[in-house]
Amino acid sequence: MSVNITSIENAFITWINLILPSVTTIILYQDETRPQKPYITINILGLVRVGQDAQEQPDVSDNQRTVGHREFTLSINSYGSDHNETFQFLDELGTSLQKKEILYTLEADGVSFMRAVGGVNDLTTRLESKYEHRANMDLIFSVQSVENDTVDVIENINMTGEYKDEAGNTTITDVINVT
Repeated sequence: MSVNITSIENAFITWINLILPSVTTIILYQDETRPQKPYITINILGLVRVGQDAQEQPDVSDNQRTVGHREFTLSINSYGSDHNETFQFLDELGTSLQKKEILYTLEADGVSFMRAVGGVNDLTTRLESKYEHRANMDLIFSVQSVENDTVDVIENINMTGEYKDEAGNTTITDVINVT
């Protein structure tokens, strides 16, 4: 199996619910109606291959694992009743990533925190006749990608060769078997 985005999203929802239990967390692009404020949206942006994937030797059943490292940006948006509330939510989430318990919880779900991209950004905007208070924070995480494949393995090589002299006469016939 390669990277499972749904599992990663669920790991983030679990993390956010641990830190902000009274705030609803949703996936940014979903067909459902937005919840009442305050709420948090998460969005996984891009999946970047880091380095070259490692291919393990095939096992006795000719199954081969390819293991790779992927990084991605998690964009978190906070929506609240005022500017302070939206910033506070994201600050609490960012601070929680310094706690071993949170890092271990994420790593148990296969996700590792790498770094923050900038800080908390104010995205407050005017909607119709009033302001919508929102803030954003982008974080870089990594996951492991594992692909399993059945490969065809060359088990035997049989070759026959002839050595000819300058006149074109066969001087030696050789059979080589490699197992």
